[in-house]
Amino acid sequence: MRRYRRLVEADPDRHSPGLASALDAHALLLGLSARRKDAVPVAREAVDLYRDLTRRKPDEYASAFASSLINLGNQLAELGHHHHALVPMREAVELCRHLASAGPELVSSLEFIGIKLGEMGRHDEGMRLMRAGRLDDALVLFRQVIDVLDGESAAAAMASPLHNLAFVLTKLGRYGEALGPLDRAVHIHRALATSDARRLPQLASSLNNLGWLLLALSRFEDALVPLNEAVALYRRHVESPDGHARSLYNLGVGLGHLRRHREAVTATEEAVDLLRPLAASDSGAHRAGLADALTWLGKQLRHLGRHHEARAAEREARRL
Repeated sequence: MRRYRRLVEADPDRHSPGLASALDAHALLLGLSARRKDAVPVAREAVDLYRDLTRRKPDEYASAFASSLINLGNQLAELGHHHHALVPMREAVELCRHLASAGPELVSSLEFIGIKLGEMGRHDEGMRLMRAGRLDDALVLFRQVIDVLDGESAAAAMASPLHNLAFVLTKLGRYGEALGPLDRAVHIHRALATSDARRLPQLASSLNNLGWLLLALSRFEDALVPLNEAVALYRRHVESPDGHARSLYNLGVGLGHLRRHREAVTATEEAVDLLRPLAASDSGAHRAGLADALTWLGKQLRHLGRHHEARAAEREARRL
């Protein structure tokens, strides 16, 4: 990046496009890493450069400008700044509507991103209803949002309300009804992740939640499929020790119920190893999860006749 900046200082007309492209790519990489907050100022700088380039040569740079606006909007949305994200997203939509080279797919995808963000106010309202314990009202609201967005064209916008609908149904103890919307959310996340690696964390999380729901329905064999997929994603592509630990623990529970105790111990031990440092740094958020994992580990060790190790795990759980 420093090299690009030096080149721009020497010859801005020639090298500004290269710097803008490098900044946009760097923001994408930061957004996929633990440094997500750092992605926003980098994405903003790319947008500013592309705005200036597009002002001077619209036919040459408008498409890249639209992509950089989308990138900035995505980075803001990932940080929870949904209303701020609306600004670059709407600008991207308007730009593409007047962009001769923009295909209908690009215009449509931008509009659906706008729909998703535009619905965010209702998403926030749904969250408030759930926090207030008004689960039935939240259920109605999320179903209304899904009805508005239903259809192939708005599939990307439906994943979040489908996931929230399933969450409310599980809170109401209606696990069987929650399975359909959560399964649909998984399919949407999988389709999106095929072309956009930034969607992999949502796919991993939704797979883990689907596995947990299948465990709650005592469908242990079925639960292993999404849970194994979630574990593989966390292991190879998604940096989230918390999510990785939860998927491993759920996998261990499923394996234990299927009397595959040796495999259950392996998965649960790995979950415990991930949870210990998390509980040490934030006991309020992770202590209960670590205690549950240790208790389950103790039970699985007893099934294998490893009573001394089981007692050690159970004592550690009691101390938490």
